[in-house]
Amino acid sequence: MTKYDVEIVKVPSATKGWNLDVSKYLPLGASSSKPVPVIVMAHGLASTKGMGLSVYADKFASLGYACLVFDYRYWGASDGAPRHIVSTAMQHEDYRTVVKWARQQAEFDPNRLVLWGTSYAGGHVVSISGEPRVNPCATIAQCPYLGATEAARPHINMVFAQLLLFAIIDVVRQFFGWSPLYVPAAGPPGTPAIMMGEKYVEQIKELEVEPGSWPNEVAANVLFDVTTYHPASIMMKSRTPAPLLIVAPAKDVLCHIEKAREVVKAADLGEIKELEGATHFEVYPKKPFFEPSLTAQIEFLKKHVPV
Repeated sequence: MTKYDVEIVKVPSATKGWNLDVSKYLPLGASSSKPVPVIVMAHGLASTKGMGLSVYADKFASLGYACLVFDYRYWGASDGAPRHIVSTAMQHEDYRTVVKWARQQAEFDPNRLVLWGTSYAGGHVVSISGEPRVNPCATIAQCPYLGATEAARPHINMVFAQLLLFAIIDVVRQFFGWSPLYVPAAGPPGTPAIMMGEKYVEQIKELEVEPGSWPNEVAANVLFDVTTYHPASIMMKSRTPAPLLIVAPAKDVLCHIEKAREVVKAADLGEIKELEGATHFEVYPKKPFFEPSLTAQIEFLKKHVPV
């Protein structure tokens, strides 16, 4: 096991005066004469790095990989006001910002940079992995959101109509510079939440390593981002030549495995680890499919990005 240090660094974002809060995991001995591979990591929809990402980073760092785990603008310890706004375009930009910063640090090998994302962020890393300015040597996407399947597309019902109304009101409010209209990020079926499911709130709260790191609110206009975001289509237009691993829970109803299979088939060097019987939240720390997911990721790293 490799020993490592952890420190918080503030990386200037694309918005002047706003910094991204980044947890930097650096294996001891890393230097300009001995640079190490680095993994750039972020969490999913309406989530922060305090919700379990340290568990992954601790493991990767103990194997000799540096990690940069960051919060997006408007979230966690990163700057941005008003709070808890999700902009897919800005989150892509935040990934690019941390990638660019990482390549400017002498202790990181710029040619061995790995993208890592889970859930909504899994879609982000798949989307930007083919961009020449990002150019990762490998990408890992855990239970990634890759766009809705035909069967899972939103249907007009009273709850969706209510969410749509809230989203329109939120757009108007923000246009005039007023505070956002917030809705729950997660809630039980029948409630106007972005993610609806039995015990979703309880399962997400269990991810918190740092108490209070999940506010369970998001500006309602995120509905337009989520319903128009198709990472699978983006990736297929600009495929990455680098290896791609998707860890896909077979019973995931938020991020369907069919899309994962499509992306892996289209990728030049795509690999998939299907977790039979697993649901979306069961791949996270302390859950039954965490170890199989993590093991697949470690094997992938050792194969394609050896320390």
